[in-house]
Amino acid sequence: MVVNAMPKTSYDTNPEVFNEAMDHVARSLQRCLQQGFVDPDTGERYRIAIIAVKGDAPYLTKTGHFYRSYNTFAKRGQERGPPKGVCPYCLAGTRDFPAEDLVGCNPCWLTTVGVKLPWLRTPAFIRHLPHDRGNPTNMYKSDIWHVVHLGFGRSWVASVIQMALPFLQQPNLEEKWGYISEDYTAWCRANKKQCHISKVTPYLMSYGDASGAMGNWHKGALSCNFMQWLVDFLGKVPGDPDGLLLQCRQATYRMNSMFSTLYKAGAFIDVNEGSFVAEQGLQFLRCYVTCAGAMFRQQKQFLFPLYPKLHIFHHLMLNIKFKCDNLGLCESPMIFSCQMDEDTVGRTSRLSRRVSIRLVGYRSLQRYLICAYAAYVKAKLLG
Repeated sequence: MVVNAMPKTSYDTNPEVFNEAMDHVARSLQRCLQQGFVDPDTGERYRIAIIAVKGDAPYLTKTGHFYRSYNTFAKRGQERGPPKGVCPYCLAGTRDFPAEDLVGCNPCWLTTVGVKLPWLRTPAFIRHLPHDRGNPTNMYKSDIWHVVHLGFGRSWVASVIQMALPFLQQPNLEEKWGYISEDYTAWCRANKKQCHISKVTPYLMSYGDASGAMGNWHKGALSCNFMQWLVDFLGKVPGDPDGLLLQCRQATYRMNSMFSTLYKAGAFIDVNEGSFVAEQGLQFLRCYVTCAGAMFRQQKQFLFPLYPKLHIFHHLMLNIKFKCDNLGLCESPMIFSCQMDEDTVGRTSRLSRRVSIRLVGYRSLQRYLICAYAAYVKAKLLG
């Protein structure tokens, strides 16, 4: 449901406009719980309880007033002041607690979870909505889809492809990239997948980008395609002397299996599903760190960059493991995913481009309500 359609230009130079809008939304959600609404036909009162705030990292940082987030990691070897940290949930990225500790179930930062709030100004959703008073940061949930498919999943694919290039049998780079493109498009045809791209290019895979193999695409479905295709592709690539490509193939298969299990599971996963999911995710992280170390020793530090989203993924996997071990049950991280929400935002954005720019927010919401009403009537939910 869309409750706000504020153009970025309205608050870009004055963040308080955005903060006031979020405060208004939080108060409205508070009334949904305290007062609820009455069904005019049955007279029953319904109440809505907000259990979490989800979104991509920029949205969570903005609404939570985080001063520790993905964009506050140390960017140079020598910083002027002490590092602020990279995580709103713990002190990872500060001195003595490196966020790059990504292996195993007892990282150095684990004891710092919830010990220090990541904000100096209390967020609106914390002020007005029920939350865990022992650790208020639990109200904010990271989206595993953004973390992986629009996060380090792109770095993984771009890095693995670049690592595999020297072992392809084609005589030059141009033919190697051509072979990769043909293999990907053939895989899409065979598996009835939409390609989303016309060909795989060096730019798409961040080839030669010294700042890091980030992967230059912004579509989560393409990352999903690449992850599934990569297992098949690496099976055709001759092995490297260190066996890293084989490890990458196994790690990619693990990640695909993890998501397949999560998509098939319900809102809550049992101990067997949770143990499997956590094991696949943790083993993937172990392989990622191994590859990053190997490439660093080969002076290829731009491959397998250790971005903060890897740390957030570590949090998600450990949360599943610990809850399943202690309680035998855990909420699925997919309930905090934003894939369907992204589609809703995209449709509303399309509406906003068809109204007067002078009343863009107001008219966009009006058109959204008209479209929503038509959809509800068509579904026979309204008369």
